[in-house]
Amino acid sequence: MLELEAKWFAKQVARLGARRVSPILNIGSSTRDYRATVQPWIEQHLWRPITEQGATVFHMDVKRAPGVDIVGDLGDRGFLEYLSTMRFRCVFCNNLLEHVPNRQEVCDAVRMIAQDGAHLFVSCPHSYPYHLDPLDTMFRPGIEELAALFAGTEIHQAEIIRQNAHRRPLALAWTLVRLCMPFYRPTRWAFMVRHNLSYLWKDFEATCVVLRARGGCGPTLEASEGGKAAGAKH
Repeated sequence: MLELEAKWFAKQVARLGARRVSPILNIGSSTRDYRATVQPWIEQHLWRPITEQGATVFHMDVKRAPGVDIVGDLGDRGFLEYLSTMRFRCVFCNNLLEHVPNRQEVCDAVRMIAQDGAHLFVSCPHSYPYHLDPLDTMFRPGIEELAALFAGTEIHQAEIIRQNAHRRPLALAWTLVRLCMPFYRPTRWAFMVRHNLSYLWKDFEATCVVLRARGGCGPTLEASEGGKAAGAKH
């Protein structure tokens, strides 16, 4: 997640009222260390202010680790039923969809979790280097394309966030180091050169949307066959 992306979503929660959109589910949350140390702006600008405003946040991922409150797979029908009983009024799904091969199934699962009137806070890279976790499908949607994946929703707020790449010095440093190592996984290196070299001087962009779930218009658990969804992200 970009730093300006975290700030943008925090602003949208504040506008709606943190208590009004609580409880909140954060899908593909990764670990506490990732949110607070690897990308510290996530905790600093997003989750800490939200909880300080009185919201209850549940972090969910497929891996059991410190900072993960709910462990499960979105492809598990029983797990989806369990999440639905928790009556989340806000669901976050950030920078996950470019890492799954079954994108629509994941989006349908996310939509099923959100009760009528709930808000979905969704983001994907719009202009961003190739990054594996463990794959990158190069899904780089615009606002309308991203919103269209979630049936029975309407756009409440949306923006393409732009951030100077040099605000991520570690990512920039890693790109430079990797470019000097063509002997390590040469096929992947060649792909990275084609897709990532321009980001040495190009801004990063993220497509961010806040969607509102309309009653009776989205996929239901009864209609779902379960699929093979995922709940992890980079």
